[in-house]
Amino acid sequence: MKRTIALLLSFALCLGLLSGCGKTNDKETEAPNAESEEVYTSAFRTISLPEESWLQSWALDGDTLYLAVHEKLAEGEIPEGVTPEFEGQFDTFGTRLYRVGGDGALTELPFELPDGEPDGGENAQETVSHSLMKLYLHGGELLALRQDWRSWFAGPAGMTAEDEEYWNYMRSESSYSLLRLNEQGALLDSAELTLPPESEYGYLGFDDSVLDGEGRLYVTSDAGVYVFDSDGEPVAQIESDDWVNELVCLPDGRVLAMVYGMRGVELRELDADRRGFGLSYALDDSPNRLFPGSGEWDLLYTGGTWLCGYSLAEQRSERLVELLSCDILADELMQLAAAPDGSLRGLCWDRGGSADAAPALVTLSRVLRASVPEHTVLSLGTLSPDAVSRAVRAFNRSQDQVRIELRDYSDLVYNSMDAVDYEHALTKLATEIMSGKMPDLLMLEGLPYRQLAVKGLLEDLYPYLDADAELSRADLFGSVLRSMEVDGGLYEVSPSFSLITLMGASSVVGDTPGWTYDELNAALAQMPEGCTVLGPYTGRDEMLSRCVYLELDRLVNWETGECRFDSEDFVKLLEFAGSFPAEISYEGDGSENAMTRIASGKQMLAEVSIYDLDELCFNEQIFGGEATYIGYPTSEGVGNLLYANDGVAMSSRCADKEAAWQFLRQFLTAEYEAEEYGGLPLNRACMDERIARAMEVEYERDENGNYKLDPDTGERIPLPKGGMGMSMGGDAMMEFTLWPMTERQRDELLSLIENSTRFVDMDTHIYGIVREEAESYFAGQRSVEETARLIQSKVKLYVNEQR
Repeated sequence: MKRTIALLLSFALCLGLLSGCGKTNDKETEAPNAESEEVYTSAFRTISLPEESWLQSWALDGDTLYLAVHEKLAEGEIPEGVTPEFEGQFDTFGTRLYRVGGDGALTELPFELPDGEPDGGENAQETVSHSLMKLYLHGGELLALRQDWRSWFAGPAGMTAEDEEYWNYMRSESSYSLLRLNEQGALLDSAELTLPPESEYGYLGFDDSVLDGEGRLYVTSDAGVYVFDSDGEPVAQIESDDWVNELVCLPDGRVLAMVYGMRGVELRELDADRRGFGLSYALDDSPNRLFPGSGEWDLLYTGGTWLCGYSLAEQRSERLVELLSCDILADELMQLAAAPDGSLRGLCWDRGGSADAAPALVTLSRVLRASVPEHTVLSLGTLSPDAVSRAVRAFNRSQDQVRIELRDYSDLVYNSMDAVDYEHALTKLATEIMSGKMPDLLMLEGLPYRQLAVKGLLEDLYPYLDADAELSRADLFGSVLRSMEVDGGLYEVSPSFSLITLMGASSVVGDTPGWTYDELNAALAQMPEGCTVLGPYTGRDEMLSRCVYLELDRLVNWETGECRFDSEDFVKLLEFAGSFPAEISYEGDGSENAMTRIASGKQMLAEVSIYDLDELCFNEQIFGGEATYIGYPTSEGVGNLLYANDGVAMSSRCADKEAAWQFLRQFLTAEYEAEEYGGLPLNRACMDERIARAMEVEYERDENGNYKLDPDTGERIPLPKGGMGMSMGGDAMMEFTLWPMTERQRDELLSLIENSTRFVDMDTHIYGIVREEAESYFAGQRSVEETARLIQSKVKLYVNEQR
C-alpha cells in the first residue's frame, strides 16, 4: 500500500502543475501512410451448437476445425412410480464429433460416445461418464484423448448424502486412451495410456497436452512433462523444478514449454529422446497463451491485449495486432492457426456483449489501411484494460461511425512489478494530461477524481443522463450518485459499487447505524479488559486511510480553501488510528478467527465488505445473533465507505461527447449490469432482480419428491444455497453457510445504501501529508495536537495552491 500511495503522490504532484497551465486542444498525431500501411481486419462466423449442449474440445489446422460436443443424445423414459430429482434426469447424454465449415455450419461425423451406465451392485451409487477432453490433428488424421471417469460410494449400507461422514467414502478414478480417427470421424484404433503412479506426478495437465511431429503425446505435470508414444506407453519423463505452464507444437514438429523459473519466463525446447530440455529462449513478455506460428514467426502468443509473433533464431518478439481493435478479447481466443491463404483462423468463445456465450470462427486478414472505412476514434485511457475491454468491444460492434481505442498505460508495467515502472506509467499519464493530450475517456482507477473535476478536466454527465430518452436518475440509486457529486455535478459513471463498513453485535453497539469516536470508545470501555476494536490483521495505515477518506469532505472546502485538520474531530481521528498496530503479523495456529475472538470478548467489531448479496448472510454469521452495520466512527452521519468499481469519466475536451455518452450509458443499464461483473449494481431494476433471485427458497424433499416438514413447526425445511471458507490471516479460517436472503436482510441492504454518502476519492497528496506527519505522533515524538496543527498548515497551503 505504501508503494501505491507514493506513486499516486507523484501523479498528484505532476497534476498539481496543471494549475499554472492553460488548456489546449492540440493533439499531436503521426498520420499513417494509408496507401501502403497494412492492418488486420476480422470476420466472424458464429457456430450454432445443438440445444442442451456444451463444447468439450476442439482442433484447428488452417481451414479445418473439429469440435467435440457433449449433448443430449436421446430422451429418457421416466420409470413408473418415480419422481425425477431434476429435469432430464433419465435422458441420455454423450459426446458427438462435428466438422465445421467456413460458414460456421456443423457437419456431424459418425462418432458417438454415450455416457456410461453404472455397474450396479449393493451400495454402488456410481456415476460414469466419458469425454473427449482433447482433439489433435496430425498427419491428415484426427486424434482424440478419451477420458473415462467413474465415481462410487464405498461406505456402509444405508448411509446417505445427508450423513456427515458420507463424502469421506466417495471414491473416483480416471483412465485415458488415445483414439485415432480418419478425417470422416471413423475410429481406426485406440491405445490406453499407461500412467505412472499418481504419487510421482501429482497432476497431469491433459488440457494443455500436444502431439509432436512424430505423433508422441506431451503432458504437463507437477513434476515436469511426460511423453507417451502412439501405443500409449510412457517413453520419457522430463523433470523440472520450475513450473511448466503451457506447451506448443511448432510448425516443424518441435515442442516448446513455457516455463516459470528463477530467471523469469522462458521458452524451453523439449527433447524426448534425451529425456530433458533443449535450447532455452528468453522472453520479455509473460504470454497468456501460445499458438503455432506462421511465416517469419515460429510461434504466436497473446500478451495483454495483443497478438504477438516470436522468432526463435532472433529471440525477438513483435506485436502484430491489438486484438481488441479486431473485436477480440485475448482471454476468449481458444485456438489460432495459419490458413493456406496467409490469413489467421481462430476459434473464439465469443460472448459478444451478452450473457449467452457461443463459439465463433474468426478470420484475421491483412489489408491496406486505405481500404478500411474511416471512423471517429475516441481514446480511452486505462491502467486496467481487462476491466473495460468487454464494454469497448460491445460498443464498437454496435457502431458504424465511431470506435473506441484503448490507450493502455499498463503497457509500461506489463512485464515487471518494479515500482519504477509503475511510476513511469503514472508520470506518462499525468504528462499527457498536462500537455493537453488527455484521453477522450478515462478509467479513474483510484486517480484523484475530485481534483480532476475541480480543474475542469472532466465533463459533467448529469446533462447527458437527464437528456437520455431511456435512462434517468430515478433508475439509479440516488444516494450513490449524490456521494459521487462534485459541486452538484456527476463526473464519473460506474456499473457497480461496493461498501466497506464496521459491524457489531446489536447488544453492544445498538441497532441504529452511525456513531462518533466518543461513542465507540464508550462502547469499548464496556467490553472485557484487553478487548480490541478489530482483529490483529487491520493495521494503522489502513485505518488511517479509511478515516481520512470518510472525513475529507468535511476537512476540506475546495470552494473557500478552508481546512479543519486542527479541529477536535481530526485529533480524535488521529488518536483512533494510532490505536491500531503499526505492523501486521499473519502468523497464527489457526485456533482464532473473528467469530471466536468476538464470542470470547477479545474483539468488539468486524470490518466487513458488501460486494455481493451473499455477504449479508455471511456477515451475520460472524456474530451468531443480531448485528448492526454501525459504520466507522465519524464526526457526523454514518461511516460507510462507498467504492465505485471500474468507474469511467469523460474528458471535457472529448472529440465527440454524444458518442462518448453512448459508450458510458451502457454501464448504467440493467442489461449491462445483469452480466454480474462484480459489485452491487447501480441500476435499481437490476438490483431488484438480483434480490428476487437471492430470496428464492428451495426445500428438502424425500426420495419420492415430497417436501419434508420440520417436526416442531410443521413447516417445509429450507435448503442452504451453498457455503464458503474465508481466510482471516495466518491459518485462521471461518466457515459460512449461505442461506436465501431474508426480507430483513433486503431491507437492511437498501437502508445501508441509502445512508452511505462517503465516496472514496484518492486525493493522495492530502493523504500523503497526513500520513507523513502522523508518523511523528505515532512514534511518540510529537503530541497529537501539535501534529494536527502541522498537518493543517501544510494541507491548507496545498489546497490554496490548487484553487
